[in-house]
Amino acid sequence: MPSAAVPEIWKNWDKFKTRAQDLSFRATEMSAISRDATLQPGKKTDAMAKAYKSIARACSACHRDFRKKKKR
Repeated sequence: MPSAAVPEIWKNWDKFKTRAQDLSFRATEMSAISRDATLQPGKKTDAMAKAYKSIARACSACHRDFRKKKKR
């Protein structure tokens, strides 16, 4: 299957690996928040929104550096 990764991913493997680990950490963090029964509903919603934004930033950073630009 064709890959959307640019060749630079292999030249900057350590950077890519660090970005992937960061994403994994942020997803684990969001999962923990979702299971936290001690959080009040409003606080949980706020924490989940913050965690989601953190995940989105991690994805965007990696895509910016290592994903081929889409043709329009």
